Amino acid sequence: MVTMIEIKGKTIIYTLPNNTVLGQVSPFLFIEKLEDEIALIWPQLRLNKIFANRKQGTHQLYCVLPSIFTNEQIRLVKLQIELIASNLLADLKDKIYFAGLAG
Repeated sequence: MVTMIEIKGKTIIYTLPNNTVLGQVSPFLFIEKLEDEIALIWPQLRLNKIFANRKQGTHQLYCVLPSIFTNEQIRLVKLQIELIASNLLADLKDKIYFAGLAG
């Protein structure tokens, strides 16, 4: 999956750069579902969604971690978010595919 995920201090920023990676999956739905998944696993994180507009050409999800998290914990959360996003995209694409077969 072509995404960019970066760490800035205690914040992990997940950026979805373009819609070609998503196929028929709505970027808005994807970010909403990703936020839900992350909130279930880490309720202590503060999550902020930024949807693309004229100035901001990409959809982003900011995950602000508690100040007690170490750099190693932040890196592990980042890796887990990448895995969650990848699995979520595959799941959503499968649902769209099977809905098309049923329809």
